[in-house]
Amino acid sequence: DGGDELFAGYPAFQAHRLMERLSTQYRVLGRTKDAVTLMTWMVHTLNPHDNQGMRFLLIHDLLRLNRPTDAITLGNQYPDDFSAMRYGHALAFYLNKDTGAALSALHNACNRYPEVRKMLIADNPRKPRLNEGYITVGGKDEAWVYRQEQWDLWQSSGGLAWLKAMRI
Repeated sequence: DGGDELFAGYPAFQAHRLMERLSTQYRVLGRTKDAVTLMTWMVHTLNPHDNQGMRFLLIHDLLRLNRPTDAITLGNQYPDDFSAMRYGHALAFYLNKDTGAALSALHNACNRYPEVRKMLIADNPRKPRLNEGYITVGGKDEAWVYRQEQWDLWQSSGGLAWLKAMRI
């Protein structure tokens, strides 16, 4: 009667969710290398369209492991992506000491998502109103979440000082 087709994707969905949770646990436990190995497999093999958004964490964790060329490659695969990828891509070029590409990527990120830059460089940013389960693309809430997740990397890498020095 066709009822089985309704659940045809269910096991795969559950597998994706379990793998995502495992990568999150690795990150919580400070096992960044294991998280990156798993997320890389997920993004490149298991789910190349990455509808779970693993690439947003992956690009930054690659940088935490001092792998800017891998982060650049990942960023190149998603050229018109959301703010996390655009800012991560710019930081990857900066850490790879590719000044021209870093400036171009940063200019692109700041023009498309200016709230992220403002939130990153603010001394004491004000937490915007957050709606559980929703993010406004280009909004202050998106910028807040990005800052919460990646500010430490921007600060420890020297990228924050570079971002502040840029008059974009």
